[in-house]
Amino acid sequence: MVRGHKPAARVQPSNQSSQSTVRGDSATIRADSSNPITPGTSAPNSQRPSPASTISTGPEPTSKSLSAPDTIIPPGSLFISPQSVITPPDKNPTTESLRQQVTKAFNSPKKRQRKISKVNDGEEVEELSLEEIAEIRKLDRATRWHCFLYFTNCLWFNIAKECYGDAFDIDSEAGQTVRMKVFDLIKGIKHKTLEHMEEHVKEIMVAPEHVAVKGLYTTRPLLLDFFAKLFTPGNFFAVWRYMRGYVEFEGSSELGQYYMKSIYINLAIEMKLYLDICTTSPKGKNNDARERLLTFYNEVPTHKDFGDVDKAEFKEIQERYRNQHTPTVKEAGETLKECFLSIGAPPPKKKQMVDGPTAGSGAPGAAPSVDAGAGLAEMVLPGIIAPGA
Repeated sequence: MVRGHKPAARVQPSNQSSQSTVRGDSATIRADSSNPITPGTSAPNSQRPSPASTISTGPEPTSKSLSAPDTIIPPGSLFISPQSVITPPDKNPTTESLRQQVTKAFNSPKKRQRKISKVNDGEEVEELSLEEIAEIRKLDRATRWHCFLYFTNCLWFNIAKECYGDAFDIDSEAGQTVRMKVFDLIKGIKHKTLEHMEEHVKEIMVAPEHVAVKGLYTTRPLLLDFFAKLFTPGNFFAVWRYMRGYVEFEGSSELGQYYMKSIYINLAIEMKLYLDICTTSPKGKNNDARERLLTFYNEVPTHKDFGDVDKAEFKEIQERYRNQHTPTVKEAGETLKECFLSIGAPPPKKKQMVDGPTAGSGAPGAAPSVDAGAGLAEMVLPGIIAPGA
């Protein structure tokens, strides 16, 4: 048909009627007169299902020029076409509700993480200014240290205060944007750390020197000694890769090195036991064991052995920022009490070593005194499984 030529008569197919309207419950969506629907091009509903939100009583036209879209982009989608309409739950949406949906779609975690990753890798991001790049790097560094010391997002507001000052309003729109960025980073760090620990433990267990005794290391006391012998700074950073280039093991205090060694050994123990359970499970995985592993990971920094651990105990590589506020050590969870093994009494804080201990007093969370000849069983704190128990 030649565009603009009006046919003398419209011929309808004998086996199927064609309509220029699609009737719904109470409204009629009419075809755009500038691009009429060619008769006979309708497809039956059985061949082309309509969207869930569309109620059709007749064949659905295939034309893309309807005044309402035939594809609805759900709220939160990563891609939004300029012609798309986001349908809110209410029939008369406000401009603000539509703006929030569009903002949510574009502020996706994957986009933020990709942008932060590019900045940290030294790549140029055209849409960012030098000031914005510096801000991203500062926020990223603070988040890494927070995750290294606390594992979870429990004190995310300290990161905001550290990067933007004490006057920064964490309840403002900018504050919630920072919160989303920090939560995205910490979630990714947690996932990667557990993934790297799983790879690390699997590599150790398939090594020729360990294959013969793999089945013998099935209890925490035996695994404590096993992984303690395997600890090296290299093995630590094979798991805590996000701290490479941010902390130096050799330059850290004795308490800082103790912390790094202890979290490595205990997380390796828990991962080994988790993998043993998965090996004997029908589908190669166990949801209960996985949940226990995640709970253990979240609770590790709350152990009383780490009551004096803060950022000052570590040698930070590159620029040093002011220290974060150190929270009071929380009551350890049941999973941590049952599973965590102390590798010995924690050394004194660096400040205590300089000033000297005060008679009859000690800092909150300080380790109990232990005789020089005491064995590991005497050094394990109450409530923790002791080797040989």
